[in-house]
Amino acid sequence: MPKALSVFWSSLGTYYSELFPFAGMNLLWFVFSLPVWGIVTLALAAGGSIFPGLTIFAQPTSLGIYLFWFILLFSLIAPNPASAGICYYANQVTHHRLVEFGLFWTGLRLFLRKSLLLFAISLLGLMLVLFNLTFYLSVPNDYVRLISVLFLYFLYFWLSMQFYLLPLLIEYPTRSLWVLLKNAALVALDNPGYTLILFILLTIWSLLCLVLTPLIPLASAAVVSAVQNRALLNRLEKYGLYKEEQE
Repeated sequence: MPKALSVFWSSLGTYYSELFPFAGMNLLWFVFSLPVWGIVTLALAAGGSIFPGLTIFAQPTSLGIYLFWFILLFSLIAPNPASAGICYYANQVTHHRLVEFGLFWTGLRLFLRKSLLLFAISLLGLMLVLFNLTFYLSVPNDYVRLISVLFLYFLYFWLSMQFYLLPLLIEYPTRSLWVLLKNAALVALDNPGYTLILFILLTIWSLLCLVLTPLIPLASAAVVSAVQNRALLNRLEKYGLYKEEQE
C-alpha cells in the first residue's frame, strides 16, 4: 500500500512539474476522446439492444451521470487511442529524458494503430463481462445468481489489467498484442494489492474530475498517464527489468 500511494503522489508531482505541457496535451486528449466516448456509449447501447443481459445500457439517458462516469473511467485507464500521445510524453518524463510538446504528436503517430486495436479488444472484453454479469444477476435462482460474484471479479480484473496496457505498449512497442495483453494480465495478477490500491485511487480521481469538471479537459488523462507509467516502471524495477534513473 505505501508503494502504491507513493506512486500516485509522485505522479501528481510529475503533472505539476510539467503543468503547462500536460494541460495543453490533456485539452487535446479531451477533444480527441469525444468520438471515443460516443463509440463506447453506442457500443453499450447496441449491446443492450442485442443481448438481454445488457438491457440496462439500451437507454443510456436513463443512467445519466453514472454511465458518463463509467465511460470516463474506462477511457482513462484503458488503451484509449486518444491517450497514446500524452502517455508517450509521460513515459519520457518518467524516464527523466528531455521532453518537448512535439512528443505528443510523435506518440500519436507511433502508437495510434496498436492502441486502437487494443482499445477495440478492451471494449469487446468489457461488453462480454458486463453481459455475463448482468445476465446472472437477472436469473431468479439465488444459487445461479451467485455466479455473478465471479463475473464481478472478472469485471474488476479486466479493468485493472487495462491499467498496464498502454504503458506496456509504449515501453515495448515491438511486442505483439497478445503478448501485451498477457503481460498486462500477469502484472495485475502478480501485484493484487498494489494494483487494487492504484485502481481505487484512479477511481476516486475520476470521480473528482466529474465533480470538478475543469479537471477533465485539463488534468484527467495527464495524471492517469503519469500514474500508469510510474506504476509500470516500478513493477519492472521489482522484476529486475528496469533500474530507476536519476535526474
